[in-house]
Amino acid sequence: MEWVAFDPEASYIFCKLYGQSQSCWLHTFRVERFLRILYFDGSSAAKIGDGAMDSQDILTWGEIKPDLVREEGTRIRKLCEWGAKVGLDGFVRTASISEMMLCDFSPLQLISSRHIKSTPLAIPAKDISPAPTPRTPIGPLPITSNSIDFLKISGRFDHYPGMIQVQLDLAHLVSLYDEKLAPSLSTVREGKPRLRHRLLGMSQEDILRVKLHLEEQIAEVAWSSLECAGNHLDWSTHLHSIVDLYGDTFEDLWHIINSTTISLSPADVRAENAFRMIESIVRPFVFHSVSPTGMSPDIAWASSVFKECALSHTSAVSAILLTNSEELLRNAIEGTTRELCRVMTKMWTDGVREGMSPLFGSTHKPEDATLLLDTWKVDLGNLMDWLDWGTWMRCRPACKQLEFCYLPAWPFGVGNLSRPAAGWHEHNPQPRCLRKIPPFIYADDFLKL
Repeated sequence: MEWVAFDPEASYIFCKLYGQSQSCWLHTFRVERFLRILYFDGSSAAKIGDGAMDSQDILTWGEIKPDLVREEGTRIRKLCEWGAKVGLDGFVRTASISEMMLCDFSPLQLISSRHIKSTPLAIPAKDISPAPTPRTPIGPLPITSNSIDFLKISGRFDHYPGMIQVQLDLAHLVSLYDEKLAPSLSTVREGKPRLRHRLLGMSQEDILRVKLHLEEQIAEVAWSSLECAGNHLDWSTHLHSIVDLYGDTFEDLWHIINSTTISLSPADVRAENAFRMIESIVRPFVFHSVSPTGMSPDIAWASSVFKECALSHTSAVSAILLTNSEELLRNAIEGTTRELCRVMTKMWTDGVREGMSPLFGSTHKPEDATLLLDTWKVDLGNLMDWLDWGTWMRCRPACKQLEFCYLPAWPFGVGNLSRPAAGWHEHNPQPRCLRKIPPFIYADDFLKL
């Protein structure tokens, strides 16, 4: 059993991190068949005790043990022992890069072994965890020319479709947000922001239920034919199509509503532009029989618009037999589109009430455009915060030459690492432009020097 990477560039950084100048060997393997793997979502390769490895702990220790986060040798051994019982070849995890914890090398053929010239990273011994635990950073690593290359390599897979070497079978997804599967976590998460959600505090009964359910899902997979036990739906494309459909539109709409620049003209013009965009979203769901009820704040007349919009992505799916995991995915889609369409329908009826909709033969300007924009700003802002789609997480303004957009990720730190509060996780990490040449700091901090 051993850790392997998916490309040589990623492997090379581990020579520099863990090896000596003469000890860097690059072994290239070819798989003889599709490997049977379990994928741990999230930053599951980050050796930090804030919850990144909680789902692995369920299988490794049978409980959540943050104090054993760096016991990687024991972790891979125990995971592989469990994996052998259910027919798995290994596990895939992600932090700055994706890696596979490979339990059985028999399905692989060695293609080449190359001795690579390498210079170790200059990391003080005190900053590296001691043997027998595999050498892992115990504090944020400084950004250097080596790590910049590493981050650029890993950044290739930050966006959809991601790392195509691994094909996810979402028809057998197991989610710890499934309240039927782990009801005790509802209380644990209550009142906490998403970044603070973890499995610590999960009941032993739920842990056993999750483990059994996971084993059942693995047993259902028709590995030999690469066919899942569901209905062969392309769930990944289905999920991403919703983001593709609404992501850019919501971002453009937010820019119009939230902008105060002179170039976007007066408030009434911005309101008109915003409404046209809002109406384009709900227009396919406005039946001919729909008719507004004057100036009344009651929007029951638009209930059919909301319902059609909310179910537009799952109506066909609901007509076929689904696995438990597919039902979870369908419910997640419907929950998302229900809230999305509720807000869009409400914003649309606001404009209709102001006489702004050509669908009803009216193109009046709003009576109070500023008030309308302020209302929409709250509605759309809350919706986008709730959706929290990754497609919106990028550097603004765009990075310049010799910079790239970087979202803080374990194990690298930027800037002054001597501060007592310096750590891998900020309270709300946001992408910032990072310089590709010395000094390796954020571009806006460089301008202050």
